[in-house]
Amino acid sequence: MSETVRLSRYLVEQGLAASRRDADESIEMGRVCVDGQLVDTLGSRVAPGQQVTLVDVPYTLPPSRVTMLANVAASADADAVLGKATRSAHDRCNWAWLSRCTGHLQEAAPLAEGAEGLRIWTQDAQLARLLSDPSRFEQEYLIDFKEAPDDAALERLAALPCKVSRQGECRIRLLLRERPHAALSGALAAASLAPLRVFRQRVGRVSLVRLENGCWRYLAPGERF
Repeated sequence: MSETVRLSRYLVEQGLAASRRDADESIEMGRVCVDGQLVDTLGSRVAPGQQVTLVDVPYTLPPSRVTMLANVAASADADAVLGKATRSAHDRCNWAWLSRCTGHLQEAAPLAEGAEGLRIWTQDAQLARLLSDPSRFEQEYLIDFKEAPDDAALERLAALPCKVSRQGECRIRLLLRERPHAALSGALAAASLAPLRVFRQRVGRVSLVRLENGCWRYLAPGERF
């Protein structure tokens, strides 16, 4: 039986890719078919005589550095969140998902402990440094309670470095420009409030609009915090 070869190597040898990296990107983008069947797994192999073709896809190559936004809990692991299968159906950016997009990521502006909602991972060191300064970007949280907080509790909360407004009988909206890990938990404790759910829906001008729970999307070109 003839030996199989790595599909990426075959693409380069047949002139279907300029380099091994180019071949890997074509595979991950879903551009490669073997005997008419889509093959998008790196490390796949092909046997002599099999028909390998390239097809057009609606995606383009992502830039060298990307930023990814997710709607998940603070405890969720990036490797489990930022996969091809969990990409938002509403991501308006047409960049392909590639495994290199999840390498060398750092989380920027981490969520408060126990919270959920908007999380940010980036390969852009400059953006990570900007977001590390909480005074530069306002963060918006929605906080739910089992019972409606009384006016006195909200007055105590409003006396701290944040803005508070009611969003319903058992929900408040809180805006702050402090490090959420300490500021948010400290503010709630000082006001004698025990939340059921703490949800971050915005950092600066970037929000979770149309980003489904458990999904991620790219920060699009021109989108700014």
